[in-house]
Amino acid sequence: MSWPSTESPSDTSEDPWAAFDGLADKPVMLTVNSKPTLAGAHDVLVQTLESEARLRNLAWIDANRRTVDQLSGGKIGYVYVPDTTKDGQSELYRHGAVRSTSRG
Repeated sequence: MSWPSTESPSDTSEDPWAAFDGLADKPVMLTVNSKPTLAGAHDVLVQTLESEARLRNLAWIDANRRTVDQLSGGKIGYVYVPDTTKDGQSELYRHGAVRSTSRG
């Protein structure tokens, strides 16, 4: 099996995620290091997501939760329920368990 890769480092003038354009739902080999040099770097194989829609949804939910928490001084919780199906019930339980310490 071969993985998409490039022979040169990413272009630092571009957004960091530009190198992943067109690589949805594919394994990608990354060369990583704690400093901006190839000396001492190592390769890591990662599986990219098929879609970022769920991550964007979770970020939106988290932003709403933080806004409600800030405006209410932590007295009111925010719970997002996408629908009333089994998945919605699971989401309600997951968020309810996290925010069960709110006083409101």
